[in-house]
Parts: sequence; C-alpha cells; structure tokens
Amino acid sequence: ERRLSKSEVPFCVFGPKACRQSGCALSFIRDPNAAVADFVAHCVKAGVQSVLQVSKKTGCNVDAFDDLVKAGVRVAEWTTPVRLEFGRAEGTQRGALEAFRRRFRKEGRAWLPELMFFTDDYVASGALAALLLEGVRIPEDLKVVSLANAGLGPVYPMSLTRMVHDGTAHGDALAEAVMAILAKRKVRGATKIGPVYVTGESFPFPEK
Repeated sequence: ERRLSKSEVPFCVFGPKACRQSGCALSFIRDPNAAVADFVAHCVKAGVQSVLQVSKKTGCNVDAFDDLVKAGVRVAEWTTPVRLEFGRAEGTQRGALEAFRRRFRKEGRAWLPELMFFTDDYVASGALAALLLEGVRIPEDLKVVSLANAGLGPVYPMSLTRMVHDGTAHGDALAEAVMAILAKRKVRGATKIGPVYVTGESFPFPEK
C-alpha cells in the first residue's frame, strides 16, 4: 500500500479495515458480523430466551455471542470437530453430524436450546441432517439461524433464516467503484460489506 501510494496510482483495498495510505481511493471493509445486529433484534422481538451458538473447532466465521448477552439473551457456545481426513468441507459436515448424533444418544433432547445459530454453513449441513434423523421439528421444537453463502446452501426442506454472504454482489460493487475511479468520479472513502440477514421459515418474524 505504501509503494502504491508513492507511485501516485489510485488503488482500492478489500480487507478487514480501512486503508490509511494517501493513495488509496477506496476501502472495502469486510465485516463478517454485519448482520448480527439484525439477528439479535429479531431474537429480542421474538422473545427468544436461550441460544446455542455452534461453530467448528477450526474457527468461527461470525460471532453473535457478546451482542446476544448484551441484549439479555442466555447464550452458550459449542464447537464441533472437523474430520480433516475427509477434507475441509465434507470433514466439517461429518464432524458436526457425528457430534450431534453422539450428543442426542447421550443426552436425548434435554440440551436443545430455544434457538440454534450456526456460524458455519458446513456445520449447519451436518447438524441439520442429524436434527432430521432425530425427528426434531423446526421451528416448532427448535428455531434455526445459519450462516450461508449465496448459491451454496445449506440445503433443508424449508427456507432457513440466515446471514447471507454474496461474493458476487461484493465483487460487482468493487468493480463499479473501480470503474468510477477510472472515470474520475467521486466515490466514498470507505464502504462496509458483509452478510445480510434474511428471514426464512426456520425462524419467522413473530406475528403482530
């Protein structure tokens, strides 16, 4: 970034924070928690009392824990293993499926919260399969919210309430900004991008 600034060639940065260099024409700030506020507001409006945030052991893609606590929601965390011998995607799905099935065999359904939030779409795929096998009704027995990538599941018989990453839309916005800079039009110095909150049948908005 410093070298580019010295060259006097305008440039854009896509990353976790804004660029401070003088030659940077635009920063696209990636905020993985961009949809958390809408999710928490939905929980509060629906009167949700307990949430289990489920992540994979190798990392958490989005984190709603602290915001839920601040909103007065009782929240716990659980990480499921990744079976790396099957690769990242299938290994994450298998790890979640097996962890859920083991927990159901050991504890029955007593551990289920009011709402389950999956911070990874592959974890959600494995867990949802386990929930189907157990006969858990969604949203009657358990409300579900998941992280999702546009065009890449997780697949379930009903529409999921989800935080959707749309990489194509982000790429389009970045390309349009670059074109504007090349045309010497004014653009905003920093733009936040991240997932958007989409309501589905797995956690519908409360009826008025």
